[in-house]
Amino acid sequence: MFSHLHVASYYSLRHGVCSPRDLVQRAVDLELPALALTDRDGLYGAVRFMQACMEQGMPGVLGADLAQRPEQPPQASRTPVRGGAWRDPRNPRVVLLARGGRGWSALSRLVSAAHTGGERGDPSVDWDLLEEFVVPGDLRVLLGPDSEVGRAIGRHRFDLADRLLDRWRQVAGRQVYLEIVDHRTAPRDPGLQRPGPDLSTPMARRMWTYATERRLPAVLTNAVRYIHPRQAATADLLDAIRRLVPLDPRHLDRENSGGFLAPAAHMRGIAEQVAGGQAGRLLGVTADLAQECVLDPVADFGLGDIHVPELDVLLSGRPPAEPTG
Repeated sequence: MFSHLHVASYYSLRHGVCSPRDLVQRAVDLELPALALTDRDGLYGAVRFMQACMEQGMPGVLGADLAQRPEQPPQASRTPVRGGAWRDPRNPRVVLLARGGRGWSALSRLVSAAHTGGERGDPSVDWDLLEEFVVPGDLRVLLGPDSEVGRAIGRHRFDLADRLLDRWRQVAGRQVYLEIVDHRTAPRDPGLQRPGPDLSTPMARRMWTYATERRLPAVLTNAVRYIHPRQAATADLLDAIRRLVPLDPRHLDRENSGGFLAPAAHMRGIAEQVAGGQAGRLLGVTADLAQECVLDPVADFGLGDIHVPELDVLLSGRPPAEPTG
């Protein structure tokens, strides 16, 4: 069986298409053993997702898909219109999954720091934040084709990928996984720049080979943005809105409708296409990680708890807005 570990809901503003409840219902219909929600730049859909998981009896995993600020600011480039600016800087991205209640707390603090430390409307993390909040054992790191490591592999810069991987291991210990994504798109022309990550089969095989040669654990995901392939056009519209550009193929992330909540049989076919005779190992690591990161809605996530103001406010006998001076 297969569990999706990289899934965006419509709480991923201008990126995801479907509601957490609909995603959970589809996972139940497909008889998936677990489902993750990894919204972009925030945890806004977490409560709705865990409520739906609890109601449907679906084991739930929570994570976040975060932008990572480069150490050196990018060089100035063309703007989309005269006097305009790109609204999507297209920084590399990393997916972090929470393990247990401590992992959920660490992820919540990291996401909050990403919003308070980055520019308004552009939450992101840097190495300093990652070193501060990523505690080995509490969070699992997925480095996909749009991560710094993945982009280096895509450019055949394996030396750079090795250096970046070493740094991630210093931050997260052994809990670093390469994320394999294959939407069966056409191979990328190195001289042709396109938005979005390379989700072709050759790129997926290259990442799988890299992981195998370095004995790095790898998982398979489908980088889900919608439930059904027919909803892909809505994702196109969201891409154009996010970037403030016309609805045109040259501005869109996707090249086909592959980023859907696929059934297990479809994902097994992808695994066999990418890993060949080692497909079972790729699927096994994915299944093990999903089960390891399943959160208890009550004990780990706190669903149903009553949240009150800070203790010092309660003991003071004053309403929270009353001045102290």
